[in-house]
Parts: sequence; C-alpha cells; structure tokens
Amino acid sequence: MSRIAFKKATGLQPLGAQVQKFIRDEDGTILAFVAVMFLIMVVASGGAVDFMRQEVERARLQDALDRGVLAAAAFSQDMDAEDTVGAYLDSSRVPLSVVVAVVPLDNGNTRTISATARYDVRTFFLKIIGINSLGVVANSMATQSQGNLEISVVLDITPSMEGTKMANLKVAAAEFIDTILTEDTKDFTSVNLIPYGGQTNPGAALFGKLNVARVHDYSSCVTFADAAFDTTSISAATPFSQ
Repeated sequence: MSRIAFKKATGLQPLGAQVQKFIRDEDGTILAFVAVMFLIMVVASGGAVDFMRQEVERARLQDALDRGVLAAAAFSQDMDAEDTVGAYLDSSRVPLSVVVAVVPLDNGNTRTISATARYDVRTFFLKIIGINSLGVVANSMATQSQGNLEISVVLDITPSMEGTKMANLKVAAAEFIDTILTEDTKDFTSVNLIPYGGQTNPGAALFGKLNVARVHDYSSCVTFADAAFDTTSISAATPFSQ
C-alpha cells in the first residue's frame, strides 16, 4: 500500500508511458509551420521587389540604348558609333559596369547600328535563397537608308592635276564608285561623272550632238554663254564654241 500511495503522490509514470505521451503531444507544432511559411512569404514578396527593380533598370537601359542607336545610325552623325551609344548611356546614368557591344554596318547608302548592353543589379531578398544578382539586358537596332540616290562627282582635270595627282584621282574615283554602286544599291543609285577643266566636258558623244565646231582633239569641252544657265534645255541649233 505504501508503494501505491507513493506513486500517486509523486505523479511519476513508467518510461514507456512518458514516451507515448510525448509522441502524441501536438503542442508547439504550429510554430515550425509558421516559421517555414514566413520564410516563403518573405522570399515571395521580397522577390517581387527585386524583380520590379530589375524591370525598372531594364526599361531605363532599353530607353537609353534605343536613343543612342538611333543617333548613331543617322547619316549626319560624325561621332563613332560606340562613342555615340556610350554618351547616351552615360547621360541616363546607367552603371559604369555596363558591357556594350556595338556593330556598325555602313555601305554608303544604308547605315545600320545594332547594340547589346548588359549589367547586373544586386538583390535584397532573393539572396536568401542564393540569388545574389539579376541580369539586366537590352538589345536595339536602327537603320537609316536613302533610296533613288543620285550622286554627281566632279573631277578636276585641269593641267595642275597632271602626273601623280591625276593617277591618284583615277584610283580614288574608281574606289568611290565601287563603294557606292554595290549589289544592294545599284538598282536605285546613279552616279554622274563630271570632268572639270575650267569648262564642262560632256564627252565626245554629247559633243557631237551639239552645234559646235571641233578645233582640237584634246577634249570635248563646250563653252556656254551666261544666258544658257537660265534654262535647263539645250538647243541643238544654238552655236557653241569649243
């Protein structure tokens, strides 16, 4: 009887019963669930903030890159394409860590500039799950072209061009023609060659169509009176001098 009274007085239970009670006890389990859910909520909501910051930076970079590429593609632009794009990025306060690749293509009649820019922004919340930065990337391309282009090339053939000057002139003129008249531009581009030696040399073929007496074979230059420049027509009956 003394043993039974002692057990009731102390409230002690056998070890096996205590283990079973511990296994069935659910007190405090909600705390672990809340901790896990809180971490997920922080990453989800904080990640939205990081992605929003990334998109804001991307929009700013895209805007600066678009404006820079448009400026670089203009025929009136004298600056180097990379310098032009870089200047627009600097004016928009894009981070100095930006990596820019600019590819210019200019065939004289069409000018195309394509560019890619990239840099990283540091994250505030996604670093919890190991994402320390997000990439900001922008691509842009602009083209300016002109069709039905007519170019007049005036060549100085005066006596001062004799010798090496004339040889260099021929080489430069040929290179210019090859650059302008390509497979892509020859269908809508024309080039007029105007030899100039104090007078205009229309060439032997046109010279023969005019009312002019040939006095030498050195050239086919024709002298026009001042009044002849008041109209665009040339009369075959009007006498001219060589």
